[in-house]
Amino acid sequence: MSMADIRERITAILAAIEGVGNVHEYQRFSADLGKFRDLFKWQDAEGNESIRGWIITRKATAKRELTSSQVQKVHVFDIRGYMGMQDSGATEIVFQDLLNSMEAAIDADYTLSGACETTTPEWGPGAGLAGLQIQDVDLRMFGGVLCHFAQCRLGVQEEPVDV
Repeated sequence: MSMADIRERITAILAAIEGVGNVHEYQRFSADLGKFRDLFKWQDAEGNESIRGWIITRKATAKRELTSSQVQKVHVFDIRGYMGMQDSGATEIVFQDLLNSMEAAIDADYTLSGACETTTPEWGPGAGLAGLQIQDVDLRMFGGVLCHFAQCRLGVQEEPVDV
């Protein structure tokens, strides 16, 4: 499968998690602050709106030659999430629970439905790390809104391909 297939499958897995918000498979931007916030606007079951969204982007790719006619790639995806902070709604707990759900969803489908060989690369960037790595959780301003922020990494090893 291609890197695009892998990225689409990661997007689909994360988007299927209840309450995860908007999942974008590429970096989003608008010079208009209101339009930018709209890209990450999410509405809960009661109709309350907040910022809740994720961006998936490839950060690195390594390639190795297995034989004179076969190569294999490992990709590292950066997954960043933002969720509006609201103390009265205990949003810190909600955000941490979403991260746990994301980790479990990737662990439950370690080949990303056949899009890759494994999400536990044996070599290259992230070698030996299993599944979604939650690297940083913090509060940050996002589009003028105080938000919970997380940066996660996912290493993905492709099946060998003939060249």
